[in-house]
Amino acid sequence: MEWSADPRLAATPEQAWYLNTAFTPGQQLGTVYDDPTTPVMVTGIEELTSIRIPSGRIVVDAPFHDDEVYEYERGRPTRPPRELLQQVRPGTYRVELAWTAGPYEFFGEQFDGVECAATRLVISDDPVTGWEMGLAIGDDIDQLAPGEQFRFSSDANVGCFADAAAWTTLAAPFRTFVNGSPVARDALMLSDGCERLSDDTLKADLVTFTAESGGVAWLGRTTTGTLASITVTSGMPGAKAEHPHGDTHARSPPPGHRNPFPHRRTRASRVCPTQHPPLQVGCSDPDRPSALARTSRRGPPPEPARAGLTERRGAARG
Repeated sequence: MEWSADPRLAATPEQAWYLNTAFTPGQQLGTVYDDPTTPVMVTGIEELTSIRIPSGRIVVDAPFHDDEVYEYERGRPTRPPRELLQQVRPGTYRVELAWTAGPYEFFGEQFDGVECAATRLVISDDPVTGWEMGLAIGDDIDQLAPGEQFRFSSDANVGCFADAAAWTTLAAPFRTFVNGSPVARDALMLSDGCERLSDDTLKADLVTFTAESGGVAWLGRTTTGTLASITVTSGMPGAKAEHPHGDTHARSPPPGHRNPFPHRRTRASRVCPTQHPPLQVGCSDPDRPSALARTSRRGPPPEPARAGLTERRGAARG
């Protein structure tokens, strides 16, 4: 019998289109903001690194949260990470980035508009035929209101995949602060400002990736329901897979915020509501740009990330 997702968790056709298209080189994902004649094209898939998951249990969450810095400095308990209910066979898996490009001009200077559209943890190479939101421990599907999503939040626009059994050790370097400022950590630097931290005792890893204000852990399943991938979009404005109503928001950093990812660029995507048929990557109303598109300003490559917004964990309204 062919697998079908619970309707409350299943990706909409628009969300599924985005998730599939983001990892299909040569396909159009949208158009450049304020320039509907220039397409944003998927240019390639990059194998970022590998990640060891010896426990078979996976965390998809931000490696730290701004509102817990006080607790980090004092060694006090903090809320647990978002560990997925879905487990995998213990082993080593690929982490891949989906790259797009949408060239644009700013004051006579040309920029390539290269962006990471999504990141995925590849469980198998079997074709994905359906998508659903990944539930984490503690999520109650019966409490999920229409228009809400189970998602993680991120203060620094960064998410991560990690082995849940080694979470405390792997996340500790991100949670080491002195007088409100992060302490430098020993991490393997990867493409796009991503990092990999390892626990050699447990032979487990944590890998970071771009996730504007957090995201949904989308589970890609085969026709039989077997898990093939776990994907998080990078928060491109109006992306259906990121916000069910195509509405995103640009926000200011909280007072006193210290960015623990100074090397990372803010991924201020230049994708606008697309004209790409048959589905839109923009907002649900094609005549109304997404909130982020309205507040975005074209310019040179963005400065290092300053912050994101601490959002309610669990089900968050899009």
